[in-house]
Amino acid sequence: MRIGEIVAWGAGLVSVGVGAAFLTVGFGGGGGGGPKAETAVAQTCPPRVSIAPRGPGQPPDDILGVRLGFTISDVAATLTCIDDRYKIRFESVWHTMERSAGSDHRQLLYAERDRELLAAGLVGAPGQERVAALWRTIRYDEKKAPARADLEAELVKHFGAAHAVEQTSLRRVLIWSYDPNGLPLKPEADGSTAGGVLQRVGDWIAGAVTIPQCAEHLKASPLDRPEFSEQCGLTIRAEIEGDLQAPSRASAVKVALADQARAKALIEGYRATRAK
Repeated sequence: MRIGEIVAWGAGLVSVGVGAAFLTVGFGGGGGGGPKAETAVAQTCPPRVSIAPRGPGQPPDDILGVRLGFTISDVAATLTCIDDRYKIRFESVWHTMERSAGSDHRQLLYAERDRELLAAGLVGAPGQERVAALWRTIRYDEKKAPARADLEAELVKHFGAAHAVEQTSLRRVLIWSYDPNGLPLKPEADGSTAGGVLQRVGDWIAGAVTIPQCAEHLKASPLDRPEFSEQCGLTIRAEIEGDLQAPSRASAVKVALADQARAKALIEGYRATRAK
């Protein structure tokens, strides 16, 4: 039930040979329903989308198969292949925070089913919107809650080993952080040692960007105004929340993803055209 629940189908889904595997994937965010009939999936899924697959060696930039750079049609087609019970709606407020924007100015796409919410931050004129950021939240029924360790293993399987981890008694936060060229960022030096303090000073003098500096710009909720940095590339944040009654089980998982430099450029470009 949990394999593939948090992250995308994976790069292999672009090939026809993995279609059968896709049919066996479970999705704990919803109950009942499910993928289309096998004959329909063979004809239409995975869908043909408007952007090329990620290149070899590039880190995944998707949640549940929905990628940065997708159009609204790409998002809808991808989710329909998974489960036609997704309900899609739009909001006209996100990066511009213009509450007077017309309803045709779609800035947030929400796709919902049962205890699951996928949100896509959109940038672009009506009809030309592209996904610039993604969020997914699943809240688990207490009786069906997966083990926190299992969820983390799935995230690592898709995104690779986390670049940084933050831990409290009931929350574990995993961070993946790259520079605009796709290279992993360095962690912040340990400030509790003399060597670490010297390293921090050296990084500051050199203008080095570290994981925490980029992680702080990616919020776990689409309702927060984006403050992306041009010094940061693909950034992924996953939060696994434990259950108060059973700490080893998960009560919720949240995943947020954005290529900050590209998202910032898209947003600023869009604002510049609207200001003319």
